[in-house]
Amino acid sequence: MDWETLTNAELLALSGGALAELRTRGVVRTSNAPAGDLAERLVADAMGGELAPNSQKSWDVLVRAGVADTPAQRVQVKARVVTDPNNAGQRQVSAFRSWDCESVMFVLFDPMYRVRSAASTPASTTTWATPPRTAATDTSSSSGWPSTTAGPRRASASTAPTPPG
Repeated sequence: MDWETLTNAELLALSGGALAELRTRGVVRTSNAPAGDLAERLVADAMGGELAPNSQKSWDVLVRAGVADTPAQRVQVKARVVTDPNNAGQRQVSAFRSWDCESVMFVLFDPMYRVRSAASTPASTTTWATPPRTAATDTSSSSGWPSTTAGPRRASASTAPTPPG
């Protein structure tokens, strides 16, 4: 397929059709850009967990305990498509709005939705003393705790969070 010859309307129709088919196959759950839905599905599959209901506050995947007397783990998944891993702005994931989870999984995709890197961290090490953004303190459209994943210059492919500031 020669993408350059397609009109904007044709490209949008292909995108919409692809998302509809991915929804039918259970790969994504919404008609939104697929990064978040895909990351949630991949994390649930990799961890043997269950997807939370759509729009569940604070967590996306529930991983049941495999050992008696061990609590289930609620995982919040943050995803981003990154074309330039050296650009910290591209590694910034959506803001955290609450912390009612035990861990956070960061997933970075390349532009073709292949996993570039992924890392899990306990929520307790992800919450910072930095106050959240609010409508009163920030003119951006999102309130919550901002987070940027670590850059490619780290010794490993880890995407452990870096405190803002």
